Amino acid sequence: MRAPFNWDNDVVPKCEPRLVSVGDRFFSTNLGFYYEVISISRYDGNRRGATSLPSVPYLNNTLEDCHTDDVKINFVKSDLSSPPDSWWISWGPSGTVTKAHCTVLSESGPANLTLGVEYRGIGGHGYDYVINDNYTTHASVWWGTRLLNAYWHSVMTVMSQVTVPGGDRDVFFNHGRAHYYWTDHTAEKSIRDLDFFRLHFYFLGSNAKVINSNTFKDRPTDNLTALYNNASVPYSTVITEGLHFAKIMHSLISVDLGNSRLPNLLLDDDSLTYALLSPDDMNRRPGGLLYDNSTGFVEFYKATKIPAPDLLGRDDDLVFINQSYNAFRSRVGDLGTQNATILSQYLCSVPVQKSTWTMLIGVLMADIVFLQAAWKLLTMTAGSMASNQNPKAMFCQGCLRDEDGKAHSQKDKICGKDKTGKYELICKGKPHQQLEERQDEDSILTN
Repeated sequence: MRAPFNWDNDVVPKCEPRLVSVGDRFFSTNLGFYYEVISISRYDGNRRGATSLPSVPYLNNTLEDCHTDDVKINFVKSDLSSPPDSWWISWGPSGTVTKAHCTVLSESGPANLTLGVEYRGIGGHGYDYVINDNYTTHASVWWGTRLLNAYWHSVMTVMSQVTVPGGDRDVFFNHGRAHYYWTDHTAEKSIRDLDFFRLHFYFLGSNAKVINSNTFKDRPTDNLTALYNNASVPYSTVITEGLHFAKIMHSLISVDLGNSRLPNLLLDDDSLTYALLSPDDMNRRPGGLLYDNSTGFVEFYKATKIPAPDLLGRDDDLVFINQSYNAFRSRVGDLGTQNATILSQYLCSVPVQKSTWTMLIGVLMADIVFLQAAWKLLTMTAGSMASNQNPKAMFCQGCLRDEDGKAHSQKDKICGKDKTGKYELICKGKPHQQLEERQDEDSILTN
C-alpha cells in the first residue's frame, strides 16, 4: 500500500534537476576549488567524436572519472629587474589555469564536463582559494594547499634567477608558459615518474627572442623528460620545479573531485612525505630546502616554511617543510577523500506525513460527514416514495396537515376540534389564548 495508508515513514521528496550550463561556476561537496564549466559534450555511439552541448540536466549525481587534463603556469613579470636582484615578487602577476574533466549521469545520458580552475599564489600563506581546509576533517586538502603555495613560490623564485647566455650579456626571461598535460588517465603510471606529464613550454627573453620546446634538439621523446634536472639547460630549474607543482595541483584537484583511484601525493603518508621533500629536484639537496646551500635562502621562507595547523595561515611560528611531517602529522586528521557532487540547491516537493492522531481524527470526521450525507439522502428518498404513494403523507419533520390537505408548520398548534368533532382547530398564536377565544365564540353562538 502507498502512504498514507501504510502508516510508514517512506515519503520521498521529488526534486527538479538543475540545469548545468557552459559558463556556470560551482564548488564540489568536498568544498575545495571554485570551478567553471568550460564545455559540455556527449559521445554519440553512431558518430565519431563528441557533440557539444550548451547545458545538461543534473540532479545531485556523483562526479565520476574526474582527472586533471593539464596545468598551465603562465609567467608574467611586473618589473624590469634582472638576476640576481630579481626575486619571486617580480613575478607576482603570474598564475595557473588548470583543466579537469568529469563525467556525470543525467536524465539524457552521460555527459562530459570540462572544468577550469584558476590559481594565483601571491597570497603567501593565505589559503582562502578553497572553502574548507580544516586540518582534522579535510587533512589532505590542508596538506595540499600548504604545499601548493610553497611550491608556487618556489617556481617563481627559481624563475627570477634564470639567465641564458646571450653573447655580450646574459638574457633573462620576462614572460613564458610551462604547459604540463596528462594523456594517460590510468592508475598504472607512478606520479613520481618524470614522464607523468608531457611538457610544452616557451619563454620570452629580454632580447625579444623566444625559447620554446623545439629549442632543445636532443630530446629523446615528445615529453622532454631529458630537460628535467639537467644542469646544462639553464631553464631546467624552472620546468623541474614546475613539474612538482603540477603534480601537487593534480593531486589536490583529484581529492576535491573525489577520485581516489588515480596516482596522488595526498592520500597516503609515504606519498605525502615524498611531496614534502621532493627528493628528485635539482633545486634542493635530497631532503633539503629550496636553495638551502645559498647564503640568502632564509629570504625564501614562503617557499620553505608552512604555518602550524592552528595558526590560520599567519606568518608566525612557521616550520620548515622538511620538518613539517614529524611536527604536524599527529595533530592533523587522516588523509583521504570521498565521492563528490556539485554543490547546489534544488527545488523539491517534500510530502509531510501527518501524525497517527491527526490521521484518525481526519478519518472520523470524514466518516461523520459521509453518514450525515447518507442519512439526508435516505430521508429524502423515503419521503419522496411516501409522497408518491400517499399525497397527504408528510416527510418534513414537525409538519401537520388538516382534513383539507393544508400543511402547517410545527409552530402551529392543534387547539382542539369543532362541535361536530370533524375538523381540527389550528392555533396560530399562543395555544391557550387562542383556545379560550375559540371557546368564547362557541358560547356566543350557542346562546
